Amino acid sequence: MFARLFKLFIMVIITPLFITGVFLFYYQNHSKTVILENYRNLTALASDFFKQSIEDSYQKLDYLSQIDTSKQKKFLEEVKNTIYLNPQFTFIALLDKQGKNIVSVNTEEDNFSVDLSTFPYLKDITDKQVALGPLSSEEGSNVSILYPRKDGQYIFAILDILPFMKKLENQEFGKSGGFYFLNQQGKIISFTSNLLPDISPEELERNLKESYLLKKILARDGTLFVGAWQKTILPQTFIALLQYRKEAFWNINLITWLIAFFILATTTLSYFAALVFSQEVSKPVEDLTKAAKQIADNDFDIKLDSSETLSEFEILTNTFKEMALRLKNYQSMQLDKILDEKRKLDLLVSLMRDGLAMCSLKGKKLFTNETADFILKSGAFGKDIIDEKNLFEDILKQKQNKILPVLRDNKEFYFEIISDIFKPSKAQAVGIILFRDITYEHQINQMKENIFNAIAHDLRAPLLGLQGYLMMLENTSLTKEQKEMLENMEKSSQTLTSLIENILDISKLEKGLLKLNKTIFNLKDCAEQVTREQQAVAANKQLKIENLIDNNVKVNADEQLLKRVFSNLISNALKFTEKGKITLSYKKGKVFVKDTGIGISPTQLAKIFEKYNKGNSKEKGYGLGLNISRHIIEAHGGKIEAQNNKEGGACFCFTVEEVL
Repeated sequence: MFARLFKLFIMVIITPLFITGVFLFYYQNHSKTVILENYRNLTALASDFFKQSIEDSYQKLDYLSQIDTSKQKKFLEEVKNTIYLNPQFTFIALLDKQGKNIVSVNTEEDNFSVDLSTFPYLKDITDKQVALGPLSSEEGSNVSILYPRKDGQYIFAILDILPFMKKLENQEFGKSGGFYFLNQQGKIISFTSNLLPDISPEELERNLKESYLLKKILARDGTLFVGAWQKTILPQTFIALLQYRKEAFWNINLITWLIAFFILATTTLSYFAALVFSQEVSKPVEDLTKAAKQIADNDFDIKLDSSETLSEFEILTNTFKEMALRLKNYQSMQLDKILDEKRKLDLLVSLMRDGLAMCSLKGKKLFTNETADFILKSGAFGKDIIDEKNLFEDILKQKQNKILPVLRDNKEFYFEIISDIFKPSKAQAVGIILFRDITYEHQINQMKENIFNAIAHDLRAPLLGLQGYLMMLENTSLTKEQKEMLENMEKSSQTLTSLIENILDISKLEKGLLKLNKTIFNLKDCAEQVTREQQAVAANKQLKIENLIDNNVKVNADEQLLKRVFSNLISNALKFTEKGKITLSYKKGKVFVKDTGIGISPTQLAKIFEKYNKGNSKEKGYGLGLNISRHIIEAHGGKIEAQNNKEGGACFCFTVEEVL
């Protein structure tokens, strides 16, 4: 219980915090990038401010470039006034086209002159360009400016940027952040402070080449700095904003630690809450579980104490006890009803003339009534049933009902075996086998057979005599009406003769008295003779008979009897087909007769080969043709089957012995 409650608390409370932590991690990275982007914007503003300060001095130099230099005295006075009014200028000189000093004013040394050859970065300057020199520690805080005149001469000035550097480096960001000037080699240049971060120039130079954002700068003492840098108007000079990484990201890291602390605290509280709550819940839950098991074992006398539990569990416990009491009363009432119904069912089953057996799908016997026990022990399935389990399995697999003769009290009884599978919704499926007593039906059929055989046998002789007289009448001169009457009499006598022959043949086949005259013959030719005889009927119904049997197929059988099978199957197909065709084919020892007719209903399919079964009572005939066909094929040791085609119509298939 404790483990489950603790997991529940973890899922309900800690999981949202964990998701919050994932978003916080993303927020941290984003926020750090935003801070560095702000540093970059500040360095860009500082660079623009520095650029504006330098460009402001261009106006003074532009004024000097407009003065006529032929009067050097006047030019010197203007230069001195410019230096006096603009103390950031420490030196201004007039240079010729070759860069040689013509006249100059120096705030410190009067004899100072300038030569452009001493300033490598000013050698390739065109007439219309303003050139600036880089900031370097060797030259102090001075920056050189070369301003071109229209006459090809130059104004050369040295500008002291120390005041600007002081303003910029005095800007503080927290306790450790500030602006710094860097050269291209990563060296920090400062003339206002000795408290510079101890970062190697190589470290700064490497980061200057990678990105504008300085994400992780390692000082020599192991301190990490972050910041951003920006190019200035001066060549090979940069402005950088640097701050301790720990201080720059202090607020973000603080939120992370607070979330981590909150998760730890919540987990601890969840642990103790689950521990306490499980102690309160586990005992009543265990009692209810034991009581539920008692009820499952049909023991409804449960004892539950609800005095020392939570109010919610007290209500649940009392409700559970009331439910158990009602179940006990209901069970006693229902049990009596079930027992009464069972006694009725047992009495009904015991009085049945039919045999009833139930088994599992694997053949294990579950129930048999008295009749079924007698049938199983009578030897009808063999002298000794070696394995009753296999017998039940075989019966369940049978697709057609079988007739089983059983000898009882020196009398022969007949049972039809019917099997099916019952599948309950909440239990295992069982097999149900019914041995239906059809003794009276069999006796009636036998009586009919005896009567039919006797009548057929007695009618055969006078019918042959009648046909002889009819043949004699054919040779006499008759009127047209008399000839038609004679033809009708011949057809009626032939129909009656065919019926008598069928009845007598069935009797011989059932008693095993019909002898086979087997020969080897061509199967296609045998079928072709029958189809030729049936073509007239097919043509009358606008049907087509196709013989697709291969010419090379030879079989060993009684040819006359096999013709009779073909005749019965083809005539049966023609009878139930209104459009389409009848197809004869052969494959691997099996002959197929297919039609495109109405097919066979599922109820008729199981008894299609029984005697006197016409399938469709509206059709003419006596229902003997398919039964004779079955006996003929079985007499040859083969098997005949009927089924419906997927595309429509019926298909009859029988096996025959092929000669290779």
